[in-house]
Amino acid sequence: MLVETAITIPVFLLLVAAVMELGVMFRDYTALRGTTIEAVRAAVIAGNDFDADFRILEVIEDVSSPLPADSIQQIVVFRADSWDTEVPPSCLLASQETTTIRCNRYVGSSMTELLDRFGCDDLTDLDQSWCPSERVVIQSPANGGPPDYVGIHIEIERAAITGFFAQEQTLTSTKVLRIEPRDR
Repeated sequence: MLVETAITIPVFLLLVAAVMELGVMFRDYTALRGTTIEAVRAAVIAGNDFDADFRILEVIEDVSSPLPADSIQQIVVFRADSWDTEVPPSCLLASQETTTIRCNRYVGSSMTELLDRFGCDDLTDLDQSWCPSERVVIQSPANGGPPDYVGIHIEIERAAITGFFAQEQTLTSTKVLRIEPRDR
């Protein structure tokens, strides 16, 4: 009986740790997915408003509270060709100044930036790479439509609870929707 207990207790504890780790990871992924969905909703409603990316980041800050503090590593707002477009790899790089891909990359601390850092008026504005005013919102093909697809990609890094399986885990979520059409 003592030998069987000595064999089963470590296996049981490992199983409990795995279930706990997977449960917390699933909770974080669900919160991340919900945050991404709310952010893309904000993006399609904001359309080509000068403060579109600022409003997207505000929504992310508001709805990401279930995620571990300071876990957001990057947020990418990108132009997509269709609803199933993957985030362009160059948009995930830390320096995107030379990229021709239309995307804006933000870090977690960007959510606390003031509105005057957005709007594409200045070369130091955070939304320079894909200026919201360049986003197509017109429905009619004769006037430049149809509207663009906008994608939101959020990446978080979370510390493992037990550390048995990994020290840190990176979770990502990407969602793409078409911008709501407007008359102008």
